[in-house]
Amino acid sequence: MTNIELKARNRSLRADARTCRRIGARRAACVRQRDTYFRAPAGRLKLRETAAGKAELIVYLRPDAPRARACRYAILPVADPAPLRRLLGACLGTLGEVRKTRRVYLWRGVRIHLDDVRGLGPCIEFEAVLARGKTPRRGRGQLAFLCNAFGIRAADIARGSYLDMGAARKGAVRRRAAAAPGGRRRRK
Repeated sequence: MTNIELKARNRSLRADARTCRRIGARRAACVRQRDTYFRAPAGRLKLRETAAGKAELIVYLRPDAPRARACRYAILPVADPAPLRRLLGACLGTLGEVRKTRRVYLWRGVRIHLDDVRGLGPCIEFEAVLARGKTPRRGRGQLAFLCNAFGIRAADIARGSYLDMGAARKGAVRRRAAAAPGGRRRRK
């Protein structure tokens, strides 16, 4: 699958929820998530676990740039995440964990995530899924409209993931020295 996405710091989840209602976005879910990131030879690899017991392994490839960008991804449902987390950590090394509460809204084929990220505070993410003939150009246009509606400035837009946003320095994630196969510690 492919989407066009953008992630940004934001100031107020309450104001963002009002904006969602104003533009006609429909609230779809509210979930607590823990994302565990692993070293990967290309792209990013994370195990997402929710408080409701759902888990999925997500691999994605996208450029790190402070703009709307294409992201290719695949999602694999996971029935028993704990052994998989240990296995991937032992084989690849664990980069860190991000914990957040995510409020999901849907608007014209775009997922709007109002995230309260531990240690980072309020953040927002837009994902325009490129399905049913939607072009990257249309997805970027939708995200430009949303940036304007939510008052997101260029300086607010993140280059990478929440892990990359410096969450580790603020306590939002737990970064670990990654163990290499054979138990040796890898240097970062």
